[in-house]
Amino acid sequence: MSVQTLDFSYTQDRELSWLRFNERVMEEARDESVPLFERLKFAAIFTSNLDEFFMIRVGSIYDLTLIKQTHVDTKSGLTPAQQLAAIFQAVGPLYKQRDKLMAQLETRLRTCNICNLTVQELDVKERKQCERYFRDYVLPILSPQVVDAHHPFPHLPSKTLNIAVSLKRDGESCFGIVPIPKSVPAYLKLNERGLRYVLIEQLVLEYVGDIFDQYAVESKAVISVTRNADISPEDEDYDVNDDYRQHMRKVSKALPAGPRPPGGPGERQRRPGVPPVGAPASEP
Repeated sequence: MSVQTLDFSYTQDRELSWLRFNERVMEEARDESVPLFERLKFAAIFTSNLDEFFMIRVGSIYDLTLIKQTHVDTKSGLTPAQQLAAIFQAVGPLYKQRDKLMAQLETRLRTCNICNLTVQELDVKERKQCERYFRDYVLPILSPQVVDAHHPFPHLPSKTLNIAVSLKRDGESCFGIVPIPKSVPAYLKLNERGLRYVLIEQLVLEYVGDIFDQYAVESKAVISVTRNADISPEDEDYDVNDDYRQHMRKVSKALPAGPRPPGGPGERQRRPGVPPVGAPASEP
């Protein structure tokens, strides 16, 4: 039976169906009857699910668009390019809903004196603490890079945080990239009352002008790249079990046993001299 003769009224695209499932996860985060921290967990699960979705499913569909032979999904009758267009159309509103939900949860957390702050919201004393911490413990281990005609765009590892900057000097524009090191804590706890903290990427974003001090900063943003995990869509185990983590466990078991060097995957090393989260920075 050819694809043209199939009746798609009883079936649906697997990827769009999965997105609707993940939307139900976000609905748990919206539920006012769920405890606040549990709502945060559901919001985090929603986001990590989407990361895996793009790494595995969207990555596999994109690979199919590179094949000369036309592939048509037997459940929806869509080509890979049509599937991608439908996915991108469906995902945009989901991210907007997630951002709106997180803003609501952040507001609720602030009533409990748990505050995720930007540098602009800090008082004078807190700003001084942040500036000392940045200059003493963060700035020395940053590796800023300028992207121009002589320096190609660097490879950004998947799901890592980076500061992207639009720069200008002597009438010429270029870009700057500042990777956020994994060796620093994710946030800086402030010394004031309650649990008040600043994310490290927001700290670097605030002082990025000091990093590229020979340039004028035109715009800046925190970015992250989610890369194709490169698991073949023809992998029978993945297709049947629908769980790439089981696939990766099998791959890891097949690797030869032996000593691993320190600082490998799963071992987050703290750079000597970087204090624990919330430790006050020393006076200059």
